[in-house]
Amino acid sequence: MPRISVPSLAIIGGKTLTGPAILADAPIKEGHRCIDICAGRANLTFQAWGLGFRFKQWILNDPIQAPFLHAIRDVGHLVKVPERSEEEYEKTKRLAAAGDQRALCLSCWFCFNGGGFGNGKSFPGTGPNGGRRTGGGRRTPESMERNLVLAHDQFVEHDVQIFGWDWLTCLEKLQPTKDDLIMFDGPYLGCHVGVYEDETFIPNEAIDYIQHHPEINFLFCEYDAAIYTHAFGPPASQKTVTLRATNFRQIGEVKTRTECVWTYISCKAHLARTGEKAPETLHATLRKEKDLGSLSIPELLAEIKEVNKRIAQNQLRTTKEIRKHLLLLLIELKKRFYRKPFGYYAALRSIGLDPNTVRSWFFRGRHADEVIEMLEQPEEITSAASTTEPHERPLSAEEECLQQADKMAAAVLKENIARAKRLAAEYANARREMLGT
Repeated sequence: MPRISVPSLAIIGGKTLTGPAILADAPIKEGHRCIDICAGRANLTFQAWGLGFRFKQWILNDPIQAPFLHAIRDVGHLVKVPERSEEEYEKTKRLAAAGDQRALCLSCWFCFNGGGFGNGKSFPGTGPNGGRRTGGGRRTPESMERNLVLAHDQFVEHDVQIFGWDWLTCLEKLQPTKDDLIMFDGPYLGCHVGVYEDETFIPNEAIDYIQHHPEINFLFCEYDAAIYTHAFGPPASQKTVTLRATNFRQIGEVKTRTECVWTYISCKAHLARTGEKAPETLHATLRKEKDLGSLSIPELLAEIKEVNKRIAQNQLRTTKEIRKHLLLLLIELKKRFYRKPFGYYAALRSIGLDPNTVRSWFFRGRHADEVIEMLEQPEEITSAASTTEPHERPLSAEEECLQQADKMAAAVLKENIARAKRLAAEYANARREMLGT
């Protein structure tokens, strides 16, 4: 029976294979706390233990997987793994729905992509359904049991703390210092990881946090993208990897990506080379908790109403900026690079703008989709006349609202709820703009 030195718990984007290469660039390997803020199923932390990292405290944080991690810590050594079958799957699914910890541990045996038994719904600790495993693979029930036992033993040995906070909430609560290592391994840009929503990890927020906390030792994993090289400089390391979650038989080709690692050290070296300075640390303007406790319910509602108003105004301003300025500027820039497509794309990448950057914006509307479409269209640049289409009459505000409502209705009928929500937000913005509110 082969000995397992480092446990591996299946999840899409897990770092079982690439973990050692990634962690080789860690800016510190011992200190006060190691904070895995998008822990998934803890595979990167498992690798850190296997490589001999020494920290006084180990913290795993994940809003979806926290109950699963708690279950591994509490009962992982007691779980008996059955053979996969329809009967066992349905039985374990019912137990998981009731919050049974042993059943939660088995979600990585019966389901792939880090999902659970929910069939689109969410049970405690499982997340939305990642798809049922029907068989195959090299792992047997016996090897799965050994993985669960070893994972449990290492959780207990290192006395891990497990939280289910949003990643930013986690950092705001823990207030990391230069003696801590923060591992950023959130859902990657442009990747559909099934169990996580797009809003789970917004890259612009992570970049902003790192830039305004220049003292923290961070390790940031992502695919190669202009938004990150613009913010952090060249990666500390990069490697071409095969997309293991892809069904190559179905698509007929092997797909690869460039896995990159940015660190506190590589970012600091970039700032020193370019002569740029890290931004000053921003200070929160929110009320302190004790101040909030003194407010009456009407006062709390008034505060909420005011914040909601500011959010709506910001959404509206973003929509206007995209439609009235960004799109027109892109069209003009494309004219300047007529017949020189690579110059056009290189110029945009030099300022950190690419389709993934736009996808990372919050409250995307159809005008953001137009920008993405422009950035992703073929390298051959069309003529200015065909790009701007001057022969078409601009839509009135009323016609634009009706067109948006039609698209929203079509999305609902197709049960594309995510798109329908985005269209609904855009429709509401257009209505407010039309009414001048």
